[in-house]
Amino acid sequence: MALMLSVNNALTVNEVNFILKRSCDKNPNYTFTQNLADSNGTWNNELGYGRVNALAAVAAVAVATNCSFPNIASVINSNQPVCSSPALGSIAIFATGNGALEYSINNGTTWASTSTFNNLAGGPYTVKVRIQGAPNICFTDFSGNPVNIVPANIGINTISYTGPVVAIPDNNATGVNIPITVNGITNNIETLQFRFDAAASGVCDATEANTNAAVDHTYVGDLVFKLTSPQGRTVTIINRIPSFGRPGEFGGNNICNVLLADEESFPPINTELLVRLPVILGRPIH
Repeated sequence: MALMLSVNNALTVNEVNFILKRSCDKNPNYTFTQNLADSNGTWNNELGYGRVNALAAVAAVAVATNCSFPNIASVINSNQPVCSSPALGSIAIFATGNGALEYSINNGTTWASTSTFNNLAGGPYTVKVRIQGAPNICFTDFSGNPVNIVPANIGINTISYTGPVVAIPDNNATGVNIPITVNGITNNIETLQFRFDAAASGVCDATEANTNAAVDHTYVGDLVFKLTSPQGRTVTIINRIPSFGRPGEFGGNNICNVLLADEESFPPINTELLVRLPVILGRPIH
């Protein structure tokens, strides 16, 4: 360390520490990997950063003395809005320097001209910035390393109505309410799917009074389905689905297996539609 300071006595303790570790010789019989606790080079559990190389350290000081180090003003990390698993995050780096900058979030293994990194899986990331084309020794570490992306706590809950059969009143604007108790959800609701499931056994078709149907009604085009929250917010999920008169639609009678979702396709489990309902786009609750 005295030899290093003899070349440049303006080096800080952190800079000397950094250069000394980065210039160590690696034993080729051992594997050196990134040390998340100390990002000054690669590390091995048995050999640490390797064998100190005084000549390499002094040479690195000479190079670093002529470096122009950027200033990292701030780093913003965030989890992106999650509507599906896994949760992904982003890191945005704000830095200034004398020249075009390059950015790294993987301990300097690779560099990019962009300062924003998206679609990052959860975990720790080491942020570094350097002047484009600068020597490997000439970069600035973010003081807040490592930067952590924390996956959101995602859960998928299925809430079902298990009560008795409810009759649909005719010519009644008030309709009928079917309360569904929601429990086991501790996070915000990001997306919602609404299913009508026919009986698992038996035949569901357009026969009147078919007890196997999810919804037994002669004219499903007369029906309006609304979802109302405990706070009173109401959204319409089906509004008088018409019958198009195509073969196999049974005149628009009954609903068997139907999934209403904010995606653009039906999953295989619900592809048997006796009434061809259009896919409902847009999130009713988000």
